[in-house]
Amino acid sequence: WNRSPIRKTKVEFVHFVDLMRSYKQGVWMNYTLSLLQTMDNFAGKAKDPLTLTGDHMDQGVMIELCKNNQNEGLSSTVHYYRLVLAYYFNEYDTALEMVA
Repeated sequence: WNRSPIRKTKVEFVHFVDLMRSYKQGVWMNYTLSLLQTMDNFAGKAKDPLTLTGDHMDQGVMIELCKNNQNEGLSSTVHYYRLVLAYYFNEYDTALEMVA
């Protein structure tokens, strides 16, 4: 993990999140945070690999933010990343439930 291209990508993403925060680009920052958390889940750095909660975001808080701001795009992105994780971790029944 430490020498992989994904590690370098993650470092760059964290830098871009800092820039987005400084320029008050909250919507785009949240998309990036969800991707960063997905990367951590793939790397085994989350308690539950199918839940996007960890160092970069809290899935429950993000979904609630999406509902409050009527941001269906971000909500769909979070659900899509969770679906990909379910498939990757061979949780096919869970993946089917997610798309139903």
